[in-house]
Amino acid sequence: MCQSSIHSELVIHLFCFLFFCFCLTKLRGSVLYCRNPVSSCKINYCEPNNSKCGLILLGNSGAGKSFIANILLGEDRFQHAYRPTAVTRKTDSAELTIGDTTYAIFDIPGLIEAKQEQIDLNKTEIEKAFQQRPLSIILFVFRSCGGRILDEDLIAFRAINEAYQFNLTSLIFVLNNLDPKRDSEYEGQTTALLQEILELKQIKLCFLDHIDVRDNEARENYRNELALFILYCTPNTHTKRHQIKLHADNMKQLKQKMKQMQLDFQEQIALRQQEIKELQIEYNTYKKSIETEINNLKQKLAQYEKQKSNCIIL
Repeated sequence: MCQSSIHSELVIHLFCFLFFCFCLTKLRGSVLYCRNPVSSCKINYCEPNNSKCGLILLGNSGAGKSFIANILLGEDRFQHAYRPTAVTRKTDSAELTIGDTTYAIFDIPGLIEAKQEQIDLNKTEIEKAFQQRPLSIILFVFRSCGGRILDEDLIAFRAINEAYQFNLTSLIFVLNNLDPKRDSEYEGQTTALLQEILELKQIKLCFLDHIDVRDNEARENYRNELALFILYCTPNTHTKRHQIKLHADNMKQLKQKMKQMQLDFQEQIALRQQEIKELQIEYNTYKKSIETEINNLKQKLAQYEKQKSNCIIL
């Protein structure tokens, strides 16, 4: 009869191996919802050395950066809570391994606050992460209200991106805590919107549904989807070109500008239906393939556990 601890360890190792195989399968035969041509998508790893790659989560307070980091880590390493004020005030990091790569995953304060003094402190905390791990993959997390991206998040990304000029091959946009019953063209419209307002093409977007944090299966699916996006990114060295330029006194004007840009885009939707439709088809294809692969993985694990249920350890 198997010892339970040994059996559990075997299951864990097999899960890690199958997940890696799952990523390779995605590479060879399926559409990845990154805005790069499928033929150019590949799994990338940091060169083995004494320095780990960084996994830097950026965004404003309340975006769910700490929650996402904890999901990836599989433990509540960083503090997060549902409250009106920022939870994270200091940059912190932990070690995370995905596939063959070990990352230093960073929990960082959001950029925008009401007072300039706090904005300046947050700039310093953001800079700490890039100083510690200039070779990094960047996850910028957007909030939404009724599906609409918040103006403050667009302002924050533009300010940080102007300072660091992110390489798109190492940048992932994450839309977190979305309504699972959202509009059927939400992903296509949001992709087109971000490309327009941020003046970026070939962007990667990860759309994450709201989940019940007590549901272990939902947490694992959430983690798998994020991990796959990370594996398909190329870590790049990010060097600050100039200081992050953002002043509290200008926030009203900047928010009005972002609001108008979003309104202008909404007025163009009827003229951009073909573009939105194509973007939505790409996403739907990707999502279906992800669900299929995750289900296949679960079946393989179930078969493994069944086969090993009567094993004998010598």
